[in-house]
Amino acid sequence: MLLYIVYFFKNTHSIILNLSEIIKINLKIYFYGFIILISIL
Repeated sequence: MLLYIVYFFKNTHSIILNLSEIIKINLKIYFYGFIILISIL
């Protein structure tokens, strides 16, 4: 039972890490897109 809980928490942690990485990448893309828009205007 304890092993299952540890396994679950490890998986949840890695999923959260992956989500935060995806969010960071998206923010970078939006940020650069915003700068490009401003430079065009």
